[in-house]
Amino acid sequence: AAVGRLLAEPESAYAKAVTRECSVITPENDMKFGPLRPALDKWNWGPADSLVAFAERHGIKVHGHTLVWHEQVPKWVTEAKRTPRECRDLMLGHIEAVAGRYRGRVYAWDVVNEAIEKDGTLRKTYWKDNVGDDYIDLAFRKAHEVDPGAKLVYNDYGIEGAGKKADAAYELVKGMK
Repeated sequence: AAVGRLLAEPESAYAKAVTRECSVITPENDMKFGPLRPALDKWNWGPADSLVAFAERHGIKVHGHTLVWHEQVPKWVTEAKRTPRECRDLMLGHIEAVAGRYRGRVYAWDVVNEAIEKDGTLRKTYWKDNVGDDYIDLAFRKAHEVDPGAKLVYNDYGIEGAGKKADAAYELVKGMK
């Protein structure tokens, strides 16, 4: 079940445990592209709004997850014929809508999620293939423009130790700085 729905019952054991034990919460799926935007002109803000409102009522920070990812990109995005400019505008417009809605209410954003392969190369994704290799920089710039007070995060797995992927993540972030 979505975290927002689990927190909707303030007297539930889950909600009580979160308010007692957590200082930061991260939505599992409620802010990801597919669940949040099932169609070009349809948004499903309810679960994310509920989670953010719960956090605000209880003095808990929200770490937004995630603005750009290679998973959970809906078919209406991936199956449509778009120019690179239209794909770029779609990605940036999505970031603007989501980060803008929660500006000042989400303390940090996973701007781009899991963009690097184990061998250290950029993952082949809809966004890389259709926006270009600079999609990560574009996403971070837009997120900062829309919510300049938020911490911006590159999120990935398998980068906590030495290796090609960790080195590539370090170089990616270093290059953005």
